[in-house]
Amino acid sequence: MTRIITLVIFCFLLLVPFAQAQEVCVGPQEQERWVGGDFRDSNESDEAIKFYKTEMRKFGARRLDATKERVLVDTLKKVEAMRKKYPQSRHLVELSARVEFEAYENTAKKNYLTRSANNYLLAEDLGMKEPMGDAHYYDEVALTLSLLGDGDRLDKYYSRVLEKFPLNGDMRLQYANALARLGDNRAEEYYIKSIDMSREGEAIDERFAYAEFLLDKKDPQADKKALEVLEKLDTRLSSQYFLKGVALERLGKTKEAEVEYKKFMTSKFLEFYAANSEYRKKNNKLLNKIQKEYWSDEKNRKKQSERIGEYFENHPEQKQLLSKIAKKQWQDEGLLDWRSEETKKQWTSEFRKKRKQSYDKTYLQKGLQLMRLIYDKHKKLSEDMYNKERKRLNML
Repeated sequence: MTRIITLVIFCFLLLVPFAQAQEVCVGPQEQERWVGGDFRDSNESDEAIKFYKTEMRKFGARRLDATKERVLVDTLKKVEAMRKKYPQSRHLVELSARVEFEAYENTAKKNYLTRSANNYLLAEDLGMKEPMGDAHYYDEVALTLSLLGDGDRLDKYYSRVLEKFPLNGDMRLQYANALARLGDNRAEEYYIKSIDMSREGEAIDERFAYAEFLLDKKDPQADKKALEVLEKLDTRLSSQYFLKGVALERLGKTKEAEVEYKKFMTSKFLEFYAANSEYRKKNNKLLNKIQKEYWSDEKNRKKQSERIGEYFENHPEQKQLLSKIAKKQWQDEGLLDWRSEETKKQWTSEFRKKRKQSYDKTYLQKGLQLMRLIYDKHKKLSEDMYNKERKRLNML
């Protein structure tokens, strides 16, 4: 099983397709207030929002590269200068938090993570002072505080937002994820609540996260419960196959686990294949080249012919079944009309000309071969002898 797991991980790393950004559509009257993933606050100036949008575009492009710390520090200096001018701009505070978190990911320096968490909390406070008072950054707060190991501030923050938004299931999911990262068993309670708050058949992310949490316990009872959670998912996602494989393997069901791992690898490859048009072109070109080379070998054609012949000899019922299917299929008037039209398209004047030339060449070659055989046998040749031998061969 170690080899299977290694292969699964290799395929996952190799075939994970690039994530594609999704645009949110808003009406023309809302365009001016729409900023990135939400609306601008009432106290935010045009200059601050324009700066935010410009830097976020640059920041988004840089994330695809191994960003250098110096570049991030220069960006932070520019953001801090703009924040001094507009200290109450939530989006500028958010921008600081995002750049600082990127700096942490690139350098692993904890001070960047601390500053990022503080700024996300500050941005949240600014946003919740608005008339609508939405919580915008509960997932970012959950991530940064849990990475810092700051359970106290995490509990205090989520106590406040869950009290204000008691029906937000995703909030409970992010809180559960944060508690799980901290090794806090209260996570299970919030995973279950987030699943219960979701509509029937829609708790996909919640069930996946809960199953991963259970599998991380490495306990047979938890593994069994994780399998039950995954079985309730009406999906065919690659992650589901992988997690089911892990649970089954731990429960000693090796053969069933191998089936799920194979499904995972197949699904992951198909995801990769569907998302990469350039790979599809190269792959199709290569496969076409290989199959042409394979079938150009007479030995391969003969082997396949023998296999087909042997199959139908051992399964005569399949031959009868195919005959029935074909007869029924060609009773379809629509199919007959289509075939008639396609045949008419095929029989162009150019096609007829080439067909006649091909037949003439074939008849000439066959005729000369037959004449040679007659002459070699009788040491003479006549039209009568040729026609008699031709008719005799046609009757065989």
